[in-house]
Amino acid sequence: RKNWLESNKKQQREYKLKRYYQDRLTPSGRATHLLVAARRRVGSNKVTIKREIIIAALKNGYCQRTGLKFDLETPHNAFAPSLDRTDPSKWYSPENTKVVVLIYNTAKGEWKHSDILCLAKSIAGGIPMGAIVTSDRISGGVGKHGSTFGGNPLACAAFLASMRFIEENNLVTSSREKGEYLSQELSRVLG
Repeated sequence: RKNWLESNKKQQREYKLKRYYQDRLTPSGRATHLLVAARRRVGSNKVTIKREIIIAALKNGYCQRTGLKFDLETPHNAFAPSLDRTDPSKWYSPENTKVVVLIYNTAKGEWKHSDILCLAKSIAGGIPMGAIVTSDRISGGVGKHGSTFGGNPLACAAFLASMRFIEENNLVTSSREKGEYLSQELSRVLG
């Protein structure tokens, strides 16, 4: 009997977790999540935008500021939908709220394109790895950004080997020279 109860509890937890993520993958479920999060941030009486407006924006599929496509498949990522207040001094009303990609809200008004450089894929010679490089203006210091799989020894060793190869073979200088040559030739041919 005890094993059956434990097994049943585990199945219920798995079902609830699966349901939670499935709900967030639909426009309707994601709209509910966005409203709940906004109400937590500013209070229920300060969120007057209707769920239907958010659902319509999510069904459209594109950020209302950048035009980038929403990613509803993964609950937490840079292209997940987020609510943006046009005027931060006002509340979440239909006139003051846009549905945007999360990365827009993250970077809005504080950073420039030159402040952050995102690197991935080839930096570790095909081993999955990503990194961010920031300017001093917004740098949070070493170790202030992390991830679940951050610091994987295999990926870090592959990254170091890739960087060593790039430096030893002067690939940065070579790339710049070839880019300048290509630009000159294209200008010459295309006039």
